[in-house]
Amino acid sequence: MLLALLLTASPVAGKVTARQGPLSPWDRGGAGAPAGVSFQSPMVLDVPLPGLATARDGETLWVEDVSQFDCRGVRIRQLSLTPTLRRDGRVRLDPFLVFHAEEGADPRASVRLELMDGDEIVGAWWLRDFSTMEGHGRAGKITNAVLREDTFRALQRGRPALRLTVETHRGTRSEAPFAAR
Repeated sequence: MLLALLLTASPVAGKVTARQGPLSPWDRGGAGAPAGVSFQSPMVLDVPLPGLATARDGETLWVEDVSQFDCRGVRIRQLSLTPTLRRDGRVRLDPFLVFHAEEGADPRASVRLELMDGDEIVGAWWLRDFSTMEGHGRAGKITNAVLREDTFRALQRGRPALRLTVETHRGTRSEAPFAAR
């Protein structure tokens, strides 16, 4: 069983870029911030997904280098997508995120995950007001990330990428203006 999981999981190649959202100095050049930068909330991560073009049904795509950036002490340690064709002809993406909050970090996070084809948003979903557990790792999953199969196949032929907008807050909605939309 473990061998089967290892054979179906593949890392995603491509450089993750980060910037202060919604606008930052790193937007102009498109290169993103250098690794190790700590951002205020919100932080935007742009993640290329070239492996999606050849992903087989049920294959897990892991993004390796998202943990090099943090949003007010909260990092995404792991990020994966597992596109799976459902019986109703739609594709479920199963985004899985593992957060880690440093001591003194904001205890709650919201993540807007946008599936992109170049500059076009193909789908968007939320993980809202998630408890990050200060000093610990915690896993979260977006369960409603579903696309029509034809939309997913067109995306595979395009330039697939993810954009994650990460907001952290102390627990009041007024501190997370983007997540309240």
